[in-house]
Amino acid sequence: MGSDRSGMRIIVSFDTEDFTDPAANDVLLQICRTLTQRGVRACFGLVGEKARFIRDLGRWDLVEALSAHEICYHSDNHFLFPDETHRPRFASEIVEECTWEEATRWLVATEARGLADLESLFGERPITYLRTCGDSAPQILEAYRQLGLRVFAYGPALYERTRHIAWYANSLCVSLPLIAEELTYAGRAPGDLDRVAAANEDLVNVRFHPCRFISDKWWSEINYLDKPNPPTRPPYRLAPRLPAEETRKRLDNLGELVDYARQRHGVEFTSYGEVERETRRDPPFLTRAQVEAAARRVSERMSFADAAGVTLSLAESFAAVVWANLRPEAERVPLRRMVRPTALPGTGVGDPQGTVTGEQILSACRSAEETIAAEGRVPDEVSLAGRLVPPAVLLRAAAARLLGRSPIRLEPAPLYPEGFDEMLRKWEEASFDLVAFFPHRNRPVPNTKLAIKLQYWTYKPASL
Repeated sequence: MGSDRSGMRIIVSFDTEDFTDPAANDVLLQICRTLTQRGVRACFGLVGEKARFIRDLGRWDLVEALSAHEICYHSDNHFLFPDETHRPRFASEIVEECTWEEATRWLVATEARGLADLESLFGERPITYLRTCGDSAPQILEAYRQLGLRVFAYGPALYERTRHIAWYANSLCVSLPLIAEELTYAGRAPGDLDRVAAANEDLVNVRFHPCRFISDKWWSEINYLDKPNPPTRPPYRLAPRLPAEETRKRLDNLGELVDYARQRHGVEFTSYGEVERETRRDPPFLTRAQVEAAARRVSERMSFADAAGVTLSLAESFAAVVWANLRPEAERVPLRRMVRPTALPGTGVGDPQGTVTGEQILSACRSAEETIAAEGRVPDEVSLAGRLVPPAVLLRAAAARLLGRSPIRLEPAPLYPEGFDEMLRKWEEASFDLVAFFPHRNRPVPNTKLAIKLQYWTYKPASL
């Protein structure tokens, strides 16, 4: 990860989502106090409806207790969206049916309420989204970025439980080794902590759901899952509660895990917001030498590039190489993050062949720059020398021109970045719903899979 710190750090996070049972508020208060007494600042990802639940019950004691911790976001309604004219549906279904632009506009409109309610209640707008139910569609990341969320915690679904911090879909995605909450409830988490310490992990997530301290049955399972018409307003069915002594034991085991971590391993506790603040920032401009280094890299392999000390995603390399070709006198080239293709090239795009002139490449770069400037994305296809080509073909041709190579012959280039073959194969073969694991398992999600794969144009490792 590239951190200068030594030793292990732990992020303690809570998917804080049960807005059906007032007892979930009581145990949440006890959790906050257990951690605050030990000097641990945890991450509480609240659902918007949960924040309204706390507010409407007048639980200002809980607002005060939560304010000692980092407030994160966990969607407005745990991704169930009621509509007066349609049956309630999960966001995954709607995103799958929409174009990129339609999905992001709809998500921004529907999620703005929850973020506004959290900001009103706690006086600060969250910057971190704790992923719900496997929601990994990049349209969701893009919508939250537009709403001011900068961190996507738990990472895209297939990065789950790995040590990974990266930029993907222009969000800082943080996926970490996980100590399962069930081990804490059973008093076995210290042993798992020893395991990750022995593996020399330097940043770990311990994740919980406050509702699991009072019930082994999910609140959503009782009210939402596989229901043809799930309730969107109270009264709700309450999950069967655990005996009070079991709740107390789980709370005690949480405190004991924190104590054990500090005493045995000298652990420090951190948060997703702190990780974001420590992440190395990109410069606003690149030198021409850095752009030329990126051009050499993409000439060899279509992937993220180490450009003389700055790591660029393939999309960033595309934008920089295009800009540098159009302004040969400029010594500084802007580093533009918000660029990504959103669809495959059309059916009229054929395999490139033959040579092209420098002027033909410049004309194609002008067209690509218009798309970047107007839409903030890599074009899905570009007209080059009278034929439509995928953006990677133009990138290689423009890189060759920038480096002074001649003649420039068009060559086939991959639609997806190289180096992700195994990851893309997993996405292609995955039979589960990639955006939300319920309620319709094994539902085809071809549009979501395509969007996930194309967004690897925006991927690059991050370092602290």
